[in-house]
Order: sequence, then C-alpha cells, then structure tokens
Amino acid sequence: MTKLEIHLEPNSENRNIYFPGHLLKGYVELNLDHSKKLRGCYLIVHGHARAHWKEHHSSGKSSHTVSYEGLEIYINTKIYLFGNSGAEAIEIGAGIHRFNFSCELPYQLPYSMHTSHGEIMYFVKAVLDIPWAFDKECQIPFLIVRYEDLNLYPRLRLPLDVDKLTTFFLDSEPLKTTISLPYTGFAIGQKIPIKIKYLNQGTVSVKETEIKLKRLISFTSQTPHVKVKTEKQMMSKVVTGGVESKSSIEHDCYLEIPKIALNSNGLYCRVVRVEYFLKIEAHVGMFHNNVKIVVPITIGSSPITMHAESYVQENLGYPIAPSIYSPTAPEEHIVAEDDFPPSFEEAIGTSQNGQEQNMKFGWNI
Repeated sequence: MTKLEIHLEPNSENRNIYFPGHLLKGYVELNLDHSKKLRGCYLIVHGHARAHWKEHHSSGKSSHTVSYEGLEIYINTKIYLFGNSGAEAIEIGAGIHRFNFSCELPYQLPYSMHTSHGEIMYFVKAVLDIPWAFDKECQIPFLIVRYEDLNLYPRLRLPLDVDKLTTFFLDSEPLKTTISLPYTGFAIGQKIPIKIKYLNQGTVSVKETEIKLKRLISFTSQTPHVKVKTEKQMMSKVVTGGVESKSSIEHDCYLEIPKIALNSNGLYCRVVRVEYFLKIEAHVGMFHNNVKIVVPITIGSSPITMHAESYVQENLGYPIAPSIYSPTAPEEHIVAEDDFPPSFEEAIGTSQNGQEQNMKFGWNI
C-alpha cells in the first residue's frame, strides 16, 4: 500500500486560510508498507480564476450550444521534494517519510470565491512519480483572503460631484441634479454618505429619489472568442424625497454596505471581476423618463481616513501606492462598449482635472 497525504500548516484556527504575501508551509507524508522504487515526488501550488457558461442558439430548425471559457493563472509553482523528472529511480524504504515544503504566495493574488459562472480557487497537489506505473496524486484546497486598505489608493480619497442637466418634453427649463460623495472608496459595513441637490427651474416635479447599491460581477471568456457575461445584484436601497417644480432642495442620506459584500477585485482579476456602483434614480411620473445617474465606487476592508498620506507612511512604513485602482476594463480584454462599465471619468462626466464634459451613460443597468 502506498499512501500520500498533504498537511498544511494552519494560518488561523486550524483552517487553511492564507493572505497574499504570506508563506504557505506544510509537509507531504509518504507511507509505504514495503520498499518501492520512485523517480521523485513533487508539489504544485496552483491558483486560477475561471469563467464558464453555455449559450443556446437556434435558427429555424437548427440549434447549437456554444461553451464559453476564460482562464487566468496566478500561481503555478512546482517544487521537487526529492528526485526530478529526469532522475533515475531510487529505492525508498518501507515506513513513513515526511518532506517539508514552503512557498511564498504572491501579493497580487485575488481572494477565493465561487459563483454560478466562475470561481477563483487555489490548491496544493502532490504527485508521486512512479516508473512504469500510474503516478499517485493527492490534492487539498486552500483559501486566499485579502485585506484591502483603501488608504493605499489616493484616487479613492478624492471627493466627487456629478452634475446632470435634464430637460423634459414640452418644458423649456432644465432640472439640474447634483450627486456628491466625500470620497469613492468605502469599507464593508460602512454607511455611504450621499448628498443630492436639485435645482428645478422647470415645471416637472420629482416625486421621490431612489438610491441603490448594486454589485456587478463580470465573467470574461477567451474561447471561442472574447465575450462578457454579467450578473447584477442589488445590495441595499434607500428612498428619499424629490423636488417640487420651480424650487430647489438638498437631501442627505446614508446607504449601508451589507457585511455580506465582497471587496472590489478589479485590480487583481480580469476573468471574474467584482465591481460596485451607485444608481441614483429620480422618479418624475409616468409621462416622462426618470433621471438616472450611475456612480462607480470601490469597496474594501479598511475605511478611508482623514489623513491617509501620513497614515500610510507612518503606520505601514512605505510610500503611497500609485493611483491605479479604478473600475476600468483592462486593455487586453476590451469588448463591445456596452459590455463593460465606462471608465471612471466617463461615468461621472468629468476629466481628471474636474472640468465638466458631455455626460456618457453607457453602462447598461
């Protein structure tokens, strides 16, 4: 009998949970009831994101199914515990043999997750190379958890003002709607402070204003071609007042981020992306289209502090990270315009210097 087992050194409460940048440690135990010739034994530490779904298409009497799949590999490290692929077989005596191993996990690993059309998963696999016979394998999964400090991304600390002018049918004067946020990075469990300003010079009144926090999960395939499938979920909602005709008003409201929310992961994963946005909708009645504004936000683990620069440098001991965390599609996965959310500037209608441009609401929600 040949028995092969992997034992990971637990990182927390005897559970196989690890953080990016930490050391994955453990040992492989080989139990032989008699001596055996072996070429070697190696370990594979692997992690990937995979998107997969099927679509059925029909035309007339014929129909077919297309399977879409996307794959992104984050780690695939091979470690020989003894021997190597070209080595001569050596005889290993009967008994229990233990081989220690360690592997440093890259800092850029996205957290583990599983959804209906994709997953981000990690595992350790041990392979016993047996000459002239089938190799013996064993495999165990482990979880990656990320602690995302929003203070490391200066762009998220900037306040945001979004203006939209709307002129209704048979009304010559516009309704100006302004959405204001103190910053655009928020922590799980935090309440998002939102200020809504109305300047209504027209005769159409706004009955009420609905604010929703929505999660968008995007699955990106590479085969048979690049395509994006999305899932949207409302996380929380609040309703506040509107504005009468020929008047102005301000509403302050708070929208709570539920504790079941996942961190935004667009910086580290392109195949199974988790993003968030606020959808503000002013209800104006059945004879006119509602006013809609979409604002992308980022959700992380640690909330924004008032003095983030000194916080990062004094408490963490290294310079602030460059401003790269933004909800934009990566260039190598650009697809049809309506499939991905707009860039940050496109969504809010401003350039980086804050000057107003033409509003673009290409994010189909």
